[in-house]
Amino acid sequence: MDKKTEPFFPHRRIQDGNLQSICLTCLRTVGVSKLEEELNELDRAHRCKAVPYSARVPRPNRSGNRPD
Repeated sequence: MDKKTEPFFPHRRIQDGNLQSICLTCLRTVGVSKLEEELNELDRAHRCKAVPYSARVPRPNRSGNRPD
């Protein structure tokens, strides 16, 4: 039984004073804005292309070491 969860978008204030929204499903920045309302609109418009963690991490080489 697969449950599809809705993406979650925490907002954080960055150094220049703007707010940044991040999708915790695909780990992408959804948007940056000075206004919380604008970020909420960007959050609703985001179409997540979730990538499994195993696909984001490089595979070890045959000796078991990760490539540099």
